[in-house]
Amino acid sequence: MGGIKGLGENAVQAILDERKANGDFKDIFDFVERVNLQTVNKKNIECLALAGALDSIAPFHRSQFFAQDNKGASFIESLIRYGSLVQAERAQKQNSLFGDMMSGVMVQQPEIPCAETWGKLETLEKEKAVVGIYLSSHPLDDYRILIEKYCSNTVSELDDLSSMRERDFTVAGMVTSAQYLTTKTGKPYGRFTVEDFSGSHTFTLWSKDWETFHSFCFEQNSILIKGRVQMSRFRPGEMEIVIKSMKSLAEVMESDIRELVVTVPVQDLSTGFITDLSSTAAASVGQVSLLFHIFDPESGVKVALRTRTPKIELNAQVVGLLDDYGFKYRIN
Repeated sequence: MGGIKGLGENAVQAILDERKANGDFKDIFDFVERVNLQTVNKKNIECLALAGALDSIAPFHRSQFFAQDNKGASFIESLIRYGSLVQAERAQKQNSLFGDMMSGVMVQQPEIPCAETWGKLETLEKEKAVVGIYLSSHPLDDYRILIEKYCSNTVSELDDLSSMRERDFTVAGMVTSAQYLTTKTGKPYGRFTVEDFSGSHTFTLWSKDWETFHSFCFEQNSILIKGRVQMSRFRPGEMEIVIKSMKSLAEVMESDIRELVVTVPVQDLSTGFITDLSSTAAASVGQVSLLFHIFDPESGVKVALRTRTPKIELNAQVVGLLDDYGFKYRIN
């Protein structure tokens, strides 16, 4: 929790002290009933919600913490108001001469509001804003197989152009920033930064290239770039990147990838894998054929088998299944 921006050391300590003294929090209502709401304030709870720190005790989407009632109060404000009333009643009982003999007034828990669920990317961006990194997942997870198996390089490798001299490259990632600029003579150009799992790289596009590719250069757009590193046409002795084509990763997945080839040793072809594959494939219908290369390491015999099941989608579930079983695979 100490790494969450805007939370503060005192708030973290108050939560830890209460949990240590009286056990884990049962749910979000138990949380606001117990923590010191003078120390753990609205801003702190907002940061906890955005970071996903309350996911285990709040069985609803993070967006619902920020949903407003008909008076314009957020659910977090309703929770704080509820928790303050419970704590005030508890203190009143403790200070009364009659103690538990006082019946008190039952404080009604606020209803969990309905709210439009944030998309995966929006959720992760809000998470990153308060933590600095993506925690629960990565925006590119659905394209991991494409980045790892289809691309020839990572974007961070483009930071050392001398090692890429006179070489073609294919990289993919998410645009994290884009600048639309003009030269002193009024000609348009732009800079955009692309991030993958290895790091990031900033590209500069001039005049006609910017006009050709600028429609891909907006934040949170996931793209594939093909290009070449060569000697600069205008700066002798320097290397430059020449971009040949751009495509959205969604388009590449849909139109360019036709086949997933999985290599399986015959001794590892189990009933459990076939069962898991059947259920995963049924839930991941798409446009990609599935081809197995079954081989016997002892005899050297190899057999190619194409599944009769519907074509699949190359999503995180399919890739995760193959990774779990430790099978090698590639895409064509």
